Amino acid sequence: PALHSSPLRSVRRHSLSHSSATMSAKPEMEMLHVTVDTRTVGLGCSITGGVDADEGEDVYVQNVQNGGSAAISGLQDGDRIISCNGASFAGLLHENIVEYLRAPELQLIIERPKPVAAAAAAAPETVTVDPSAGLLAAETETDAANTNDAQPLVYDADATLGMTRAEVARRAFLRDDPAMSMQAHTQMAQEKHLHSGNYVKTAVFGAMDGIITTFAAVASVQGASLATGIVLIVGFANLIADGISMAFGEFMSEHSENAWIMKERSREAWEFENFPQGELKEMVELYTAKGFSEEDARIIMSVMAKQKDFFIDHMMVEELGIIPPEEGEPSPLRKAFVMFFSFLIFGLIPLLAFLIFHSISFSGTDPTFIIACALTGLALFALGVMKSRFTHESWFRSGFYVLINGSAAAIVAYLVGLFLKTIVGDGDSSC
Repeated sequence: PALHSSPLRSVRRHSLSHSSATMSAKPEMEMLHVTVDTRTVGLGCSITGGVDADEGEDVYVQNVQNGGSAAISGLQDGDRIISCNGASFAGLLHENIVEYLRAPELQLIIERPKPVAAAAAAAPETVTVDPSAGLLAAETETDAANTNDAQPLVYDADATLGMTRAEVARRAFLRDDPAMSMQAHTQMAQEKHLHSGNYVKTAVFGAMDGIITTFAAVASVQGASLATGIVLIVGFANLIADGISMAFGEFMSEHSENAWIMKERSREAWEFENFPQGELKEMVELYTAKGFSEEDARIIMSVMAKQKDFFIDHMMVEELGIIPPEEGEPSPLRKAFVMFFSFLIFGLIPLLAFLIFHSISFSGTDPTFIIACALTGLALFALGVMKSRFTHESWFRSGFYVLINGSAAAIVAYLVGLFLKTIVGDGDSSC
């Protein structure tokens, strides 16, 4: 739209009136959402900043003129603009920032020093502790001060369409975008946390172990120049036996760990029931060792002690280094099934080529093992790519590392089979 009345001016200034360099102490900042409508009146201010600007990358409002839409909406000289219509200004050229601000309606997230009255109102509350009860007895006296008419943050759904709150928060972290993080935490509904992520470790471990150990067994037999029938017998025997063993091992380890954790938790709960002062004292000592003052540590522990289950769980983490299982976590039996089927499905891949070409006669070189190597390599790389979706690392790097791991194991197994063949001899390899 045409910027009439007070046109937007692109300026570059080396010093700003709000610069922290001229302040003895850095003021407390607050983030606000401001809506600016430029359809009827021009913006009426200047903008500084951008990656190519002499004064620095941060974008600031300057020279706000009376009667312009910037002044009408409440923008002030020195306001730092973080994002516009859901797009972060981080890393943008000055001219690109100006183009963003030519939209007919601007949803700005800005940062400005918090007013003195608001900062005083937000000061820490005064609390007192009743030492005889060992619990918090606190009263807060706060003057309700509304020193700013800025609207609450409004989440821009178009910017992150179809993303969950957790996905938006992760993107904000990767982009170093505090405005997006603020939107995720204030405007998006809190989704119910699923426990499917607890299966990731089990599934990835089972899949990697299944494909690598099965292919290693196949490679060792192939290195010994044994018949295809023997490859299938050894491969399937290894696949089924190892799959059952891995699943049972997963079940036993999870079950034993959970039983030990709950036994320790029962002991801590019994101690808290019979001698709460001793448990509070231990936690206070732990917190003071982390740098808290003894008074603050007593206040924190007194508040926590009001919620018995939370206090005991927190005590286990801080005192024993044990994380109690949460309600709704997958049972050891479910994890065992995940382990078995992930082991079975991925472990079957190296055997597919031998299953398909078992009954085919080749006049020249038998390509079955080469095809099995290619299928296994693709599966290993795909497994690494899938793993990267949960670890948020480079998909190529993750796939490459898993491929190298599996290839190294297969090469060693092949060489072992070749070496044993020279010692034992061919024997009867017909099958």
